[in-house]
Order: sequence, then C-alpha cells, then structure tokens
Amino acid sequence: MSLLFTQKGSLKGTLEIVLGRRKSIEHFTVEIMEPIDTCVRPIISEIQVPGRFMEGEAIRIIPHINGSYPLHYTWRFPSSLQSTVPQPEVRLPAGFQEIELIVQNECGNTLRTTRIFVTQNPICKVIRTIPPVRFSPGNVELDTKAQLALEQSLDQLSVCPSVCLAIHAFGDNSEPTALRAKQRANHTAGFLIARGIPATRIQKITSSIQPEASCSTSSAPYCRRAEVKVIPCD
Repeated sequence: MSLLFTQKGSLKGTLEIVLGRRKSIEHFTVEIMEPIDTCVRPIISEIQVPGRFMEGEAIRIIPHINGSYPLHYTWRFPSSLQSTVPQPEVRLPAGFQEIELIVQNECGNTLRTTRIFVTQNPICKVIRTIPPVRFSPGNVELDTKAQLALEQSLDQLSVCPSVCLAIHAFGDNSEPTALRAKQRANHTAGFLIARGIPATRIQKITSSIQPEASCSTSSAPYCRRAEVKVIPCD
C-alpha cells in the first residue's frame, strides 16, 4: 500500500493485524517532512593531467566530478581552443598554461581552473623555413607540388602549438592582382586548417594589392606565390 501526502506535519495512525483468531493493534505516528532534493549540483574535485609532458604531446585530461546526470562540459584551453567532451585530448604550448572547466546540470554549474607547466619540445626551438608555394597563371588553388611542399612542414608544426603562422600572397601583372592574391592567401590557409593546423594559429592572412616591382612587367611563376612564415603566437 502506498499513500501520497501533500502537507507536512505529524500523522497518527492505527494498524490492525489479524492472524487467524489472533488480532493485534498498534498505534504509530509518522512525521511528514518536505521532500529531499535529489538533484546534486556538480562538484569538481580534481582536474587530472599527466605529471610531466612536452609541448605538442597529445595528453588526455580527466576530471573527477560528483553531481546529478546528465552533465555538460565546457573546456577552455590556451589559444582559444575549446572542447565539450568529458575527457578531451589536447596539445598545449610550452610554459605555464591555464585550463578552465565548467560543468553544468539542471541544478546549476561549477567552474574550476588549474595551472600546469608544459615542457618545451626541443624540435620547436628551431622551426625550419617553409618554402613559398607557387601558382600557375590565373590559378588560386594549390597544385600537387605546392601541397607536398606544405605537407613536409606539417609534421613539425603539428607538435609545436606555440608556433603560429603568417600568410602573405602575391599576383602578377597578367591578372587582377588584389583579387587573385587574396584568394591564394585564403586557399593556402584553408589547406593548412584542413590538414589539422588550428585556425587560431594562423594569425595573419594578407595579400598584395598590386604586383611587386620585379613582377610589374613579368608573369614569372615566382610572381604568383604564397609565403607562409613562422611567427611567435600572441
């Protein structure tokens, strides 16, 4: 038997038990209280990271959380990186870095930050020069040779998140220079992003309005190029 009570207070009752010819009566009092809230606000007890790791090394970050499900996660990392998975895998730049986690459920949200030190990766101290990529006349897309030239630098760039890029593109005298140069710069950036370089690490995308002096009367392949230069991240 179940009963639903809509008011708090004391309730007196009588229970009569009959077993064969025997009968017993018990009197009792029940204290009716307000219902206990079953929703528990998130509590982040710890953000667990590896004890020692290098710049660019993929690490998994594990939070220790108590609270009512479902839980929703918002992670914020350096270089404007974000994630909404419970245990993200990230690559962090060298130095002291701050990680922020917000966990939310229907009862509310909790924020916790932790500061960690990331050891500099030796290969990131000297980034090799990225050769300019060239374009055929009137073309703004990277051909196979240009793609290979950029991909040879991606392995080092992918493990050096403290290194950022600046892209500047050019055009020759046989085309609308400003338009083609801008398209080449944007296409080069798009190629790098598609290959795994975060957009936040491409901090400058610029292009020439008119041909260089040496290209004002020439349409040599060198005049149609995009330069990708390594710069420190802001």
